[in-house]
Amino acid sequence: MQNIIKEICLNRWENNMMLHTYIDKFNQNDIEYYKQDIDNNHAEEWLKENIPYFECPDKELEETYYFRWWVARKHVKTTEDGYVVTEFLPKVGWSGKHNTIVAAACHHIAEFRWLKNGKKILSDYIKFWLDEKGNSYDYSSWLIDSIYKFCKFENDFSIAIENFDLLFNFYEKTKKEHITKSGLFWSIDGRDAMEFSISGTTVDYKVQKGIRPTLNSYMYANAYALSEIAKTAGKEDISNKYREEAERIKKLIIEILWDGEFFKAIHRDDIENLESVSAKESIKETQNVKELIGFIPWWFNIPPESFSFAFEYLKDEKCFNHKYGFTTADQQHPRFLYEANHECLWNGYIWPFASSQTFNAIISFMDNYNQSIITKEDLYSMFMKYVRSHYRILENGEKINWLDEVKSPLTDEWSSRTLLEKWGWPAGKGGKERGKDYNHSTFCDILFRGILGIKAENGEISVNPRILDDWNYFKVENLWICNKNYTIIYDKDGTHYDKGKGVLIFKE
Repeated sequence: MQNIIKEICLNRWENNMMLHTYIDKFNQNDIEYYKQDIDNNHAEEWLKENIPYFECPDKELEETYYFRWWVARKHVKTTEDGYVVTEFLPKVGWSGKHNTIVAAACHHIAEFRWLKNGKKILSDYIKFWLDEKGNSYDYSSWLIDSIYKFCKFENDFSIAIENFDLLFNFYEKTKKEHITKSGLFWSIDGRDAMEFSISGTTVDYKVQKGIRPTLNSYMYANAYALSEIAKTAGKEDISNKYREEAERIKKLIIEILWDGEFFKAIHRDDIENLESVSAKESIKETQNVKELIGFIPWWFNIPPESFSFAFEYLKDEKCFNHKYGFTTADQQHPRFLYEANHECLWNGYIWPFASSQTFNAIISFMDNYNQSIITKEDLYSMFMKYVRSHYRILENGEKINWLDEVKSPLTDEWSSRTLLEKWGWPAGKGGKERGKDYNHSTFCDILFRGILGIKAENGEISVNPRILDDWNYFKVENLWICNKNYTIIYDKDGTHYDKGKGVLIFKE
């Protein structure tokens, strides 16, 4: 653990116009079709109070950081059930109460925990899902895992312990609904929020149930988290039960979903009744494909180190590594970007949802595996593609900050938006600018943990940056963790901030 210097932090918000400049730019370029708690006129005030100040040499990255928080605050919503966080701003037909959708809830928990008022918002939001006031089972999720990590971040397990029975119910209900004779769990790509995939949708557009790396990895993570929460609550028998459950799922994921080179989805009409299945033998040729979801097991540290070579596919420009970001399917597959009359396609298109999941896998891989495949330079290069995806080119050639649903690897345009506009913004699909400011992924959390290397767990904080050698400085300030305000400084030679060389951590 690094030494923490106890002194009053320099508050750059007081004498720095950077936030104002960014927010003013975003507001001026914005048509505010939909408003919730914090409209554009109050965005700067709210963000100044709640988000960490961040500065670095890469101004494009820096701008995108502030843009993502500017987008995120739009989705905070006060209801009779407390705070919730929305995914879409306009009402969509597939949402539940208060226009909430559980598909993105875990991303919201990971991102919002970095806010000064994050605990207040998320305590309500977590209870909303556990109390099943929303449609908690409409989509697969790693909800228990995300709550467990939130508790570790806050060094406060009270919300998990007080609601342990609800966590238990969430796991067991999901298990009962999705367990197969193989011992793993079925889902369909649409219930993973990943419709029209290559693995899950046949050539005649038939959706099939399958054993996918998604839900099965989530169930492992949820079982493991439930075990750890039970241990913290002094429920040793329950803890042991779910630790065994987690190990059982882990073993089966490795045995069934690994085909010798990658984790793949197995889709069959009769998947629930098959006692013996394997990715090596059970995948139809037209659905046998490497998909980005095959990296999700590494997010939760499931694979052995001998499988690490799979990350070469992430670097391969013929596979997942595209100039505009990660493609959701292998570019060499015959059905890559197959045609379908739908605005949301997961057959190779680039999705912020999948990109943020993959970055989580990369971070876990770099943190927990003895490997030399992914370097800090690789991570930075990949992340900067993600950064550069946060734009839209207007008809007049102007480039503005933008976040939407899905990008085309052919044109770098927000393809769902292009289609919806072409179709006249159908009311049944959410209406005007449905996907604008789409809150379906993480960014700031990845920046903090992945690039800046900030680790906050159980009341302790450490910083091990994965920055490029030409970064001479960065600063994170107004970083509230466990009700304590931290400032993190990196100064390569000690001349930028005049506080000393290297990484310094200050606490008020």
